[in-house]
Amino acid sequence: MYKFKEEAMIQHNRVRNEIAQSVKRGNSFFVQAGAGAGKTKSLVETLEDMKKVYGYDFKKDGRKIAVITFTDAATLEIKNRLMDDSIFQISTIHSFAWENLKHLQFDLIESLDEESIEKVTYSVLNDLADEYNLHHHEVVEKFIRMLNSKEKFCQIISNQYPFILIDECQDTQTKIIDAFFDLYKEHNIILGLFGDMMQRIYLHSHQNLNELVEEHNFDIITKEWNWRSSPEIVKFINRVRALDIDLSKENRSFSDSAFSQLAVKEETKKNVEIHVLTLDEEKHESDIVHGSHVLVLEHKMAAKREGFQDLHNYVSSFSKKKNSFLDGDLGELKEIEGILVPLYQDIIEDRSPIDLMFYLREYNIAFQTGDNVDLKVLQKDFILLCQTLKDTQSTLGNILDNIGTTFDFRYLRDSTDEFVEGLKSIKWVEFIKYFEYVNSLGIGTQHSSKGLEYPRVSVILSDNEQKWNLYNFSRLLGIQQPTENDLKKYKEGKDTTLTRTQNIFYVACSRAMEELKIIYYVPKGGKEKVKERFEFLFEDVCEIV
Repeated sequence: MYKFKEEAMIQHNRVRNEIAQSVKRGNSFFVQAGAGAGKTKSLVETLEDMKKVYGYDFKKDGRKIAVITFTDAATLEIKNRLMDDSIFQISTIHSFAWENLKHLQFDLIESLDEESIEKVTYSVLNDLADEYNLHHHEVVEKFIRMLNSKEKFCQIISNQYPFILIDECQDTQTKIIDAFFDLYKEHNIILGLFGDMMQRIYLHSHQNLNELVEEHNFDIITKEWNWRSSPEIVKFINRVRALDIDLSKENRSFSDSAFSQLAVKEETKKNVEIHVLTLDEEKHESDIVHGSHVLVLEHKMAAKREGFQDLHNYVSSFSKKKNSFLDGDLGELKEIEGILVPLYQDIIEDRSPIDLMFYLREYNIAFQTGDNVDLKVLQKDFILLCQTLKDTQSTLGNILDNIGTTFDFRYLRDSTDEFVEGLKSIKWVEFIKYFEYVNSLGIGTQHSSKGLEYPRVSVILSDNEQKWNLYNFSRLLGIQQPTENDLKKYKEGKDTTLTRTQNIFYVACSRAMEELKIIYYVPKGGKEKVKERFEFLFEDVCEIV
C-alpha cells in the first residue's frame, strides 16, 4: 500500500530534527505541511522532544508549553496521543484565554465598567445572576486587550509559557496571531506555527502570514509527502494548488513553481473524475456520488439541500452575523449547540432517563450553585422541554418558552435584540440541520471537514446559487473574467474571490483517500465551454466526463 514509505519517513524524521534544532537555537519556526502530510504527528513529536529537554525544569518551576488548537476535537486528539501532558497547556484559544484571565478579576471588572459586578465568569452555557458571564467571543477580545495594554500581563504569559505552538495557524484569527507576534517580539518567547496557507478558509484569519514569518526570520520547515491520498488524487490536488491566480496576466493557466506533494501510496488505477452537469441533469447526481462522502462547496446550496434554508436566509440578511454563521461560530447559537442539540440527539436515540438526567446535573443552575431544587417542578419542566424538542413543528421560541427551570437561557429567552427575536420564529429542526451541516454529521461541509479523510469523496460545485461572491469557480477556472473588485484587491495584496475559491477547492478535494469525483453544475448552454476549460487545465490529471 505504501510504495514510498521509506523515503517519506526519512523526510519526516528530517523535519523532526529540524524542529528540534530550531528550538535548541531559540528560533521560532513555521512547519508548512500540505494535506495528509502528518502535521499532527509532527506536532505531537515536537512536544515529546521538548518534554525530554524541558520537562524536569518546567515541572519544578511551574511553567508550561502552550499548544493552541483550532477545535476541541483537535485538543482531545493531541492529548490522547501524548503519554503525559503535565507540562503542556493544550486547549483552544477560548479556553487558553480564560485560563489566564480568570485570576485577574479586578482587571476584568474594571474593563467591563459595571459597578454592580462582583465576579466575572466564562461559560458558553450559563449566565449566573450576580456575576457577569463573558460570552464566547468576549473572552478572546478581553485576552487580546490585556496583551495589548497590560505589560505585567504580558510578562506573566511569557514567563508561564516560554513556548507557544499554534496548530492550524492559517485559520487562526488575525488579531490573535498579531497579539502573539507582539509577545514574541517584546518578550522573547518561541513561537511554533503548524499549518498550510493553501488550506486557509476562514475570512477572519491572517492573509499575510507567510510574509510575517519571513519578516521575522522564522525557520521555514516543509513536509511534502502525502500519506493520505492515492497518487492520482495527489496529482490532481497539486494541479489545483498550482492554478494561476495572478490577475495581472491576461491568460492564466497554472504554475510549475508551486509547492507540490509526493504520494506515499501505490497507484489505484482510479482516475479523478469531473462531471459537468446542467441543473436539469441533477437526477444523475445520485448515481455519481453513490457510496461516497459528499462535500457541498456552497452554503446556500447546502442550506436548500439539507433543510435549513430559512435559517440561512435570515442570518445572511445581517451582514455582521453572516461570516460567523458561515464559519459555524455564531455566538448567539453557542448555548443551543452546547446543550440543546446533544440533548435532542440523545432523546431521539431513546437514551434512558438516567442518561438524560446528566444534562440537569451538568447544566442546571440550581445543581451548580447548591440551591434547593424542587424536583417535581424540575421533572415536569424537563419532560415538557424534551417533548418540545421532539416536535418538528416547534420553533426556537417555543423551546425557550418551555425551558422553565431546566436551564438558564435568559440571554436568548429574554433578549429584545432584533436579531435574536427573528431567530425565535425559525423552526427548531432547521437549527438541528444546521449543526449537522457544520459538524459534518450528515452531508459534510468544507469548513467542518478540515483534517478529516474519507475513502471516497464527491465534491459538488456550483456558481448558480451564489449571492455574496465568497467563492466563484468560473473565475478561478478562467471561464469568467475577474471583477474590478478582484483586480483592486489583488493589486493591494489582499484576498480575492479566486484565492478563497482555490483554497476551499483544495481542502475539499484533499479529503479523498482512494476515489475523488467532482460535479460542477452549470447553466443550460454553458456545458461545452466549461468542459473545454477543464480539459485545458486538468486533462492530464483527471477524466472529464
